[in-house]
Amino acid sequence: MNEIVDLINEYEAIQNKESLYARVLMSFIADREVRTRHTLDRQIEVTTRDGGQLVRLKHLAQTATIEHLRFV
Repeated sequence: MNEIVDLINEYEAIQNKESLYARVLMSFIADREVRTRHTLDRQIEVTTRDGGQLVRLKHLAQTATIEHLRFV
C-alpha cells in the first residue's frame, strides 16, 4: 500500500500531467491499485466467516481510498 501512496504523491508532484512519464505512471498506479484491491478482496473472503461482516469488508475494500486502506 505504501508503494502506491508514494507513487500517487510522485504523480501529484509532476507539473505536466500529459507527459509520457505521467501517463505511464498513472497507468501503473491504476493497475497496481486494481491488483491490490483484488488481493485484499480474496484475503477478506478467506478470513471472514460472518456474512454481514464479509459484505461490509468487501465494500470497504472496493470503495475506500488507498490512503485509508493503508491503515486498515
